[in-house]
Amino acid sequence: MYLRLDTLFLNACRLFPEEIERSFISHDNLWFFSKNHALCITGWTRDNPEMDLMPLNIQWLNIQPVSYDFNKATEKSNLWVSVKFIGEPSDRHHEIKKLIAFHSNCEELVDVVRKYLIPRKVA
Repeated sequence: MYLRLDTLFLNACRLFPEEIERSFISHDNLWFFSKNHALCITGWTRDNPEMDLMPLNIQWLNIQPVSYDFNKATEKSNLWVSVKFIGEPSDRHHEIKKLIAFHSNCEELVDVVRKYLIPRKVA
């Protein structure tokens, strides 16, 4: 799996118009973030993953904690974040993107939300 992650990262670097600053593994999705863009690789553990590159222009953001108080994650903690990007084609089957975290990964997702999603929400 590590070789696969390396390959996906190199491919993401070739696609991105700027330097990648952060990555995040969310269930079946692998995310890369730069200052102005996000790349979601769906099915990254399968042979033919799908890649969506989007500008970080957020129309709508929904944050749903489960047994998580945004202080300390436990074994029961989950965090679900739904994002609607502006400019994403309306006929796409993934119009609303989801980032999902379990256990200690919740704190990593909070970091992504604070640094890359909330600041880019359009009023």
